[in-house]
Formats: sequence, C-alpha cells, structure tokens
Amino acid sequence: MGITMPSRRQRRGNYSMFMGPGVFVLLGFSALAVDISLITMAEQQAQATADAASHAALVAYRSSASPAAGLTAGNAAANYIINRNQVGTGQADLTPGFPKYRIYDHATGNFLPPSGTTGINAVEVQIDRLDTNANAQQTLLASMFGVNSVDIDARGVTAHQMRAIMLVQDFSCSMNGSNMQASRTATTGFFAYLQNFQQPGDMFGITGYADQGVDNVGYGTLVRTDDPWLPLMLTTPANWSLIQSKINGICSRDNMKDIAGVTTISPGNVCNWNNAYVGPDPDSSTGSLGVCTNPSIGMQMAIDELANKGKTHKTYFRGMVVFSDGVFNTTNSKPNCGASAADSTAEAIIAADEAFTLHDINIWTVLLDTGGSINISQMEALERGIGDTYETNAAADLPAIYRTIAEQIPTTLVF
Repeated sequence: MGITMPSRRQRRGNYSMFMGPGVFVLLGFSALAVDISLITMAEQQAQATADAASHAALVAYRSSASPAAGLTAGNAAANYIINRNQVGTGQADLTPGFPKYRIYDHATGNFLPPSGTTGINAVEVQIDRLDTNANAQQTLLASMFGVNSVDIDARGVTAHQMRAIMLVQDFSCSMNGSNMQASRTATTGFFAYLQNFQQPGDMFGITGYADQGVDNVGYGTLVRTDDPWLPLMLTTPANWSLIQSKINGICSRDNMKDIAGVTTISPGNVCNWNNAYVGPDPDSSTGSLGVCTNPSIGMQMAIDELANKGKTHKTYFRGMVVFSDGVFNTTNSKPNCGASAADSTAEAIIAADEAFTLHDINIWTVLLDTGGSINISQMEALERGIGDTYETNAAADLPAIYRTIAEQIPTTLVF
C-alpha cells in the first residue's frame, strides 16, 4: 500500500496553530518590558520630586521672617518643584494635607508633630498620581491585557542637619603680620556665615599648631587631648562673644587670656608675637610654639573634639578645615622642630585617615602661597569626604575661600 504525503497547504495550517499563541506571548513580554520600565522610571521620578519639594519647602520656611510667612513660602516652594518636574508621562499632584511641618528628634530619629510653629525643623511632602484623581500613569501596551493604568506615589522628608566644624589654624611664625590678620578676618567671616544660617545644635571650634599645639590659655603643648584654642561649643548667641574673642586673640601679643580686641603685630620681628605663648607648660621645650609647621597635632586635637562632642548621634555633619601657609616639616628640612622632626606629611595623612575612616569627618584644606616653601600636594593629600583643597597667593582671597567652604557644608538631611 502506498503512503500518502500531506499537502503543503495542510502543513502550513499546523504552523499557524503555534504562531497565534506565540504572538500573544511575545506581546505579553513586550508589555512587561515596556510598561515595567515606564513604571519604574515614574516611581524614581516621583521620589526625586518629593525629596526636592521637601528640601525646597524647608529652606523656604527657614529663610522666612516669621513662622506664618514660612508656611506660606514653604508651601509655594513645594508646589513650584512639583509643577515643574515630570513623573512618568505627566505631572504628580500634591497629596492633600501636605506639606507637613514637623520636629525631627536627631537623637531618636523620630518625627514629632510641633506645638504650633515652635521648633519646626523638618518638612514632609507626599505626591501621587492616582486613578481616583484621574491622574494615574497610563500604560502603553499592558492595556491589551486589561491593565490600563498604575497608581504612583512617593514621600520625601527633609530635616535640618546639625553641624560640628573645627578650624585647624597655622600659628607658625611665617603667619606673622598681614597673613594672620587676613586669616583672622576669614575665620570671622566663616563664623558669621554659621551665625546667619544657624541650625539648632551647630558647634564650632578652633585648634592651633606650629611644631606644637595651642591650648586654650595660650601655652604650647604636645598633648593632643589638652583643650584646644577654642574648644568645640554651640554657636548660640550666648557663646558668640566668647567665640569672637578667641578668633580675635589668635596670634596677638596679649593672648594669655581671652581678649576682646586685636592687638597690632609689629612686622619688624617675624616671630615677635610667638613669645606671648611662653608659659609653664612641661611639654614645651622652648616655652613658645616654635617656628615649625606640624598640622597633625592641630588635626588630632580637632579629631578629639569632633569625636567626643560632635558625634552625639549619627546625623551630625562633622567637618574640619586645615589652613597652612607653608610646607610641612620633615627630618631633613627642620631637624630642631621637636615633634615635627618626623615626617609631618605622613603624620598629617595618618590623622586625616583617622578622622574620615573612624569618625566620618570631612576635611577641607586651604594653602596660602606666600612665595616660600609650599607644597599643594601635601594639602591635597589631606582632603577627605566632600572636602576640597583651595590655594591662593593673596591673603585677601582667604575670606572668599572660607565663605565658599562654609556654603558647601550640608544643612539638611533627606530621608
């Protein structure tokens, strides 16, 4: 008996049975790929918009003349951000009842409702694209399977960040005269910026160094745990006078005690002001600070302050600004500098590593190039975190540099 082969037409029909379901499956995978990507993008855009809106609202609130004006300005700022940012293929709505103005407890991490407008330091914003508001995100291909839209929502909270900042000041003899005057002016401006944009809990302090450290009564010291020139303290109005007097007293003739004014330094003797630091300090071999530059000692004193006082909880931003006008000392260049006879650069780098790795301290550095022994690479080696290095050959530039650094210090936390 012969075998009858199926016709070509019959074979094509068999393939069609598989192609129909196959196309449906391919469309399903395409819908998943396209719409899941769209929804993921929309969710990310919504979160970024909510974060930005809460940040803008808090800044506007804090910048206003009164709490009532702050609420109006904060609401307007939040709406401005929301209305100018796309979420998916459209714009989000501000969820009714938001922004909410709250009190953030830095120690516990809790957000508490305020009593009136007292103590507000955080703003919460919630946005959405909901089907109930006829504003849900429409799907592109999933509608073929009955999924026409997806709800999108996001919540952003911004709170004030408390800051603890230590300035590490070069007290060496080359800073005598106009350089120190400019440095004092820059430090005053830095502190003024913190006053003008004060956050509750902000702290500020100063350490000084040459080949030894400087404690708060003006004596040279080699002991890193002694109190620095200005121990870290709250920048409250009650402390403003004391902080300014310690800034004024840097390298003046009469700095054995806190002083209110600045005493003119004679340029005739490059180290004449150094003798003002003579005191009964058993760690001082010369009775004064000396002529050398060993920043690691000042940095270690700053680390102690920031680690012990500026680390009460993890939300504190801790920063250090290291200033110098000369090259760090090594065994070969300055053999009579006591503790600075070792490689001061290596010591400073060790201090910088300790500061950032163990205590999350960000470090900026400032180099005043006066035409003597300078090394920008030494200062750059000390940068840590978000810090940067600034160099100038004009002391008059220091206030602007310090202002730039002050503006870079974060003032908010976004949750």
